[in-house]
Amino acid sequence: MMKTKRGGFTMIELIVTMSVVAILTAIAIPSFVAISQGERRIAEVNDMVLALNYARSEAVKQNSPTGVSVTANGSWAGGWNVCCSSTGTPVNTLPAIDSRSTLSANLAGTAPVAVTFDSSGAQLPSTGTVLFTFCDSRGAASATAVEVNPRGHIQSGGKAGFRVDQATALACP
Repeated sequence: MMKTKRGGFTMIELIVTMSVVAILTAIAIPSFVAISQGERRIAEVNDMVLALNYARSEAVKQNSPTGVSVTANGSWAGGWNVCCSSTGTPVNTLPAIDSRSTLSANLAGTAPVAVTFDSSGAQLPSTGTVLFTFCDSRGAASATAVEVNPRGHIQSGGKAGFRVDQATALACP
């Protein structure tokens, strides 16, 4: 009689394969979390820059002041509205940022609740540069800045942990 060979894997082969998969997963998960945090930050910063650019564009187009302001809860992290000053009706509302992130605004030591642009696209009032700081659990070294200068120029920081000038370090609340 001929012996038939059964197909399949031995127990040792399965254990070794599962061990390799477990090791690779343990290495990959922290990297995935960091990538996920980075992508979330990029989306949040882009939403802010888009809202500010849209408000500036509407101010010039409508020839009347238009701005971005915090929503009813009084915190930038709670979301913001793009609003036309002439009607007071929001033209666009963005939801709160992810609960694992923080967003703060600073204008000469105060926390502004709105950034308004005049019909030429300049910031109203022109008292200084508004600094938005986006942070998460990675801390200030991974923070991202968005700045609006008095002329209305909107810029996001290119170097993590630093303001747009890439020399001044950011601080997270």
